[in-house]
Amino acid sequence: MSAVLIIFTQCSGSVDNQLKKIAKEATEKCPIMLDKWTRLDSCAALPGRTYKYYHTIQELEVTDTTLFKTQFEPQILSLVKMSPDMKFFRENEVSLLYQYN
Repeated sequence: MSAVLIIFTQCSGSVDNQLKKIAKEATEKCPIMLDKWTRLDSCAALPGRTYKYYHTIQELEVTDTTLFKTQFEPQILSLVKMSPDMKFFRENEVSLLYQYN
């Protein structure tokens, strides 16, 4: 799975307020095709240092959600752990949620 990384700039204010700004900026760039089947539709800042990505799977029928999660979770974890663009989230202990429709 390839991914488009959005570079986040550090803003002043609380982490939740910064996440709101990041989500707004990211959503303005959506929809973004991340790979052949996955579209990033929007992002949202939720209370309690939580950030959510909303995706749509296109032209691919997912019949086994457990298998889907098993295949994508290691890739997502690696991206979050290794990407310099995710540093803000790591340093501020932000919980990340991924929704696939």
